[in-house]
Amino acid sequence: MSSFLPSDYSIDRYNGVNIDLDKVSQSMPDATQDSAIFLKLLNDSLKEWHDKGYRAIWFTVKLANSNLVPLLVKTGFDYHHAKSGYVTLVKWISKDEPNNIPAYPYTNIGVGGLVMNSKDEILVVKERYHLGYPFWKYPGGYANQGEDFGETAEREVWEETGIKTSFESVIAFRHSHRFQFKCSDIYFVCKLKPADETNMTPVKNLHEIADVCWMHHSELLPHLSPFNAFILKHFMSIRKQKSQLVCQKMDSLIGNVDVYFVEKDGSES
Repeated sequence: MSSFLPSDYSIDRYNGVNIDLDKVSQSMPDATQDSAIFLKLLNDSLKEWHDKGYRAIWFTVKLANSNLVPLLVKTGFDYHHAKSGYVTLVKWISKDEPNNIPAYPYTNIGVGGLVMNSKDEILVVKERYHLGYPFWKYPGGYANQGEDFGETAEREVWEETGIKTSFESVIAFRHSHRFQFKCSDIYFVCKLKPADETNMTPVKNLHEIADVCWMHHSELLPHLSPFNAFILKHFMSIRKQKSQLVCQKMDSLIGNVDVYFVEKDGSES
């Protein structure tokens, strides 16, 4: 056998080949263990795939097959991205067009929650590991994969303060570059309301939070960073205007999506 079996790979909509090394290990067990066998299969397959007009070749290599990474690099593959447990390598083989493979996603998403109760008090925390000065701030953190903004805000508020909340709207967001891991960073601040106003005693997360309290918005401004102070002023302004950036789920060509839009004269809590 001189090339990978068609059952061991799939062709994506961009005419790229995606090799499944788990299937290769089952159909040809020696291929992932013997370097000479693997290189023979790879080089013969590359020629075959080029002749068929395929554009890019992808290998996702799990830790169990990490011995294959140097062989792929030696054959002209380059790292595209890596996560815990695997690395993905790619080689552009089309000679008729330039390599137009997009870079792996390079933007982190963070979400903060501005929680206001019926007394116009806002839930704020002081972080144990802060940036320079221990300002009071809104609870928040990075989104987990697959989370909506509101879900992230609710989870972060709960994890940091022990207060259950429900999402209402997006207030604003900022966009910065070369932040953590040298990635771009988008940070959303959402309006939340307490889920139960009879149970609003906060309990700080001892690992992340130095202090937590409810503070009336009229007293809070001097204790915030410039960004969070801007957010509070903007929130109080749009609150008077009775407008908010709300979320609606809808179907699209790429599946079910969340659409955010300004709604005037919306419900006010």
